[in-house]
Amino acid sequence: MKKLVLILLVCPLFTIAQNGDSTFIKKIADEILINGKAYDLLKQLTKQIGARLAGSPQATKAEEWGYKNLQNLGADTVYFQPCEVPHWVRGKGDAVAIVGMNNKKVNKKLDAVALGNSNGTEQPVIANVLVVENFEELELRKDEVKGKIVYFNAGFNPTN
Repeated sequence: MKKLVLILLVCPLFTIAQNGDSTFIKKIADEILINGKAYDLLKQLTKQIGARLAGSPQATKAEEWGYKNLQNLGADTVYFQPCEVPHWVRGKGDAVAIVGMNNKKVNKKLDAVALGNSNGTEQPVIANVLVVENFEELELRKDEVKGKIVYFNAGFNPTN
């Protein structure tokens, strides 16, 4: 019985403490929503600095931006930590096909994409083109492939 009385006397104290905590937390939340800088900072980072691919100039700019803003916001310790980040830089290059039709040769610029970390060439790649519709046709014509550029004349299948 004594325990029950003790619990009944102490419970209101917990309720008062919880009400005080929730009021204090509400004040903090309101302060952040009214005077916070999170959305302004996010806008600066995404709109002024832009995409931040690893190793890009924008990534370096974002690091400097973060360092400066943390200092301005009053962080007690701000420092850069060294970190090696591999990155790929697209080389300049064009793809041009020399198309022979009716005894005429015509240069035709092609849209070309190189995948990240693919090996580039130091000189032009010149070869005849073998046109195939699919992998089955490529398999049937595999003896013709050596020394040629294989061109798949079909829409991209996203399941491959």
